Amino acid sequence: MTGHSFQPFIRLPNEWIEKKGLHVFNWKVGRASHTAALMVLLAIAHRTNDEGIAKVTYQEFEAVLPMRRAKISEGIKVLVQLGIIRHKPLGQSTFQLVDFAEAGKTWAKLPAKGLYTNGVIWGLKDFRLRKAVELHALKIYFLLASRRNTQTNETRLSYKKIEEWCGVPTGHIKAATSLLIENRLNSVDSVTDWEKQDPMHSHPNSYRIAHVDSYRHKGTQPVGQETQPE
Repeated sequence: MTGHSFQPFIRLPNEWIEKKGLHVFNWKVGRASHTAALMVLLAIAHRTNDEGIAKVTYQEFEAVLPMRRAKISEGIKVLVQLGIIRHKPLGQSTFQLVDFAEAGKTWAKLPAKGLYTNGVIWGLKDFRLRKAVELHALKIYFLLASRRNTQTNETRLSYKKIEEWCGVPTGHIKAATSLLIENRLNSVDSVTDWEKQDPMHSHPNSYRIAHVDSYRHKGTQPVGQETQPE
């Protein structure tokens, strides 16, 4: 799949995320199949055309994601069952993001081209689908993309709000965000004194998704555009 030409970013319909749909992805319930679903969603989204349709074979999935056909199939089934993608009516190896082309629908800006090295989604290459922290990290990743402030190019959320929006327990958030940082999928910026996180995690961190509007940050932000945390 090294010959695929990616755009810098793609649009992901995010109404389901804003309705707290990430809560459905649960390690105790779906385990590896739920982790696989979010990884598969990323690969499909990267290949969508102007109608939100992507053609991806199992061989192509296996080339860019560290999982075998059986897990890929499980992930696809989860996404279809949850109404995030359509599959069978479109033909073999063809998928469509639900709500992609509908007027009035909102979307998140996801990086595409910058995530690939030698045709592989590099930030996921060490995922083995054996630990809950990988699912937690992916849930937080999609949440940060969905809640990103387009003016400041950051997502400010407290641990409490992350748990509220995507269902990752507060005690598991640090490990999950650390995994994202280690794999260069996002970073955490320092915050001003009045925003500093206290032991109860009631104040926010400032998260930035890698490879999205990297030119837009605090150093380029006009004075007075700072946003209040949620």
